[in-house]
Amino acid sequence: MNHECTRINANETGKLIRMHWRPYAVHYAKRLLICLLFIAVLFPGAYGYDWSTYNVEDFEEPAGTIGCFEFNPADDIYGVSVGDGTWLTGTPVFGDFFLPVFYNGIEDAVYAGVGMTLRIMPHWKFAPFAGGGASYNLSLSGAEDSEFSENPRGESYWGGHAEGGVRLQTSAGFCEILGRHTWSSSEIEDADYWTVRIGWGNNF
Repeated sequence: MNHECTRINANETGKLIRMHWRPYAVHYAKRLLICLLFIAVLFPGAYGYDWSTYNVEDFEEPAGTIGCFEFNPADDIYGVSVGDGTWLTGTPVFGDFFLPVFYNGIEDAVYAGVGMTLRIMPHWKFAPFAGGGASYNLSLSGAEDSEFSENPRGESYWGGHAEGGVRLQTSAGFCEILGRHTWSSSEIEDADYWTVRIGWGNNF
């Protein structure tokens, strides 16, 4: 009996913690995405650059297109993503604007998204990296009530993510593998998830 009460109290405590922190996760994911977009678009202005003579090559180096598969068999998450990478000239700062399409088994829905990631990644042939970003994921399946939760599954959601991995430069381009953890603004329980991503591209 005591064990059962302890289990119930632990579950209720977990629910209260998630309910308390979920609005903050949504708020900060939105702010992070806005900040990333602000940095990417307005970075030259931070130096008082004369916009009439602005040349993107003074600040940015194209890093090529990026394609990847992502998966998480434990939660039935599978998808593909395509992105466009950019370096800040002469630095290890790398940005990736990406468009994913994926199935999320936690939500039992298909999503199309838009997001941005910033990394610290040196210009090496074998380069470890770490970074983070945010995304908005639009539900293509529509929301429906769940028998396991008071909140509907399949709603659109904001996501904030952190990632780490390695990139290998080859004669044909590059390949990379990384792990990513995503904090979801979805109101269903245990909506956060991880994925493994395997990517490739045509430029370092």
